[in-house]
Amino acid sequence: MLVPPQHQFNDAVDRFQTGTGNLRAQLSNNIFFDTSGAPQWGKAQLEAAVKVIGGKNILYGSSYPIRKDWFFQGVDTIQSLDISAEDKANILGGNAARMFHLD
Repeated sequence: MLVPPQHQFNDAVDRFQTGTGNLRAQLSNNIFFDTSGAPQWGKAQLEAAVKVIGGKNILYGSSYPIRKDWFFQGVDTIQSLDISAEDKANILGGNAARMFHLD
């Protein structure tokens, strides 16, 4: 991470202070996380990620061919989460379709 010199720091940070929440909305539409590292997580962590990040910002990732087991188990794990059917559908393909303009 590059940090500006101290005398420039406030100016650099202030440019993000819009007061309107636009930056937060813009970032939430353009930052995605994937589940390729999820085999080390448990259901509770995945459910928490959906609650914190939002189901529209998580993509199913399998790490295939490195994690062949997660390629199949991952879908079942996502399906078993205590999250909405809409979040499950988004994670398992809807978000990727939207991100790559396939919808």
